[in-house]
Amino acid sequence: MFGLTVRLVGLKNSTEGVVEVFINGEWGTICDDRFDIKDAHVICRMLGFPGAIAAVREGRFGQGNGKILLDELACSGNESSILQCPHGGAGIHNCKHNEDVGVICQEIKPDYTKRGTWNCSINIHISLTLLKNIEAAL
Repeated sequence: MFGLTVRLVGLKNSTEGVVEVFINGEWGTICDDRFDIKDAHVICRMLGFPGAIAAVREGRFGQGNGKILLDELACSGNESSILQCPHGGAGIHNCKHNEDVGVICQEIKPDYTKRGTWNCSINIHISLTLLKNIEAAL
């Protein structure tokens, strides 16, 4: 089980969905036994989000595809990958897909301070150029 990819499926919003993992050449799901916000934080950070808002259990986001690949996930919340978290072993579980987990991740907040300054300076430059052109035409 070297290297792991995670994705969210089943919902229209890119910050939430059923968690699917790619292990040993196949996509599958994670069972909700022991799954909590600490596990969700690790998954959301793996997806590039700052963290999680909620850990979704009992298949509330629906059922994923493929086999159930992870169970008994027990992250401390500080790991950079769920591969670093204790779990029951790849493909070992006692679950059904109605126990597939989901997450709601925190949205990435854009840094408007830098972008805003750039946009303002462009807008001011354009405005000054237009004023000069109008003044020259009069």
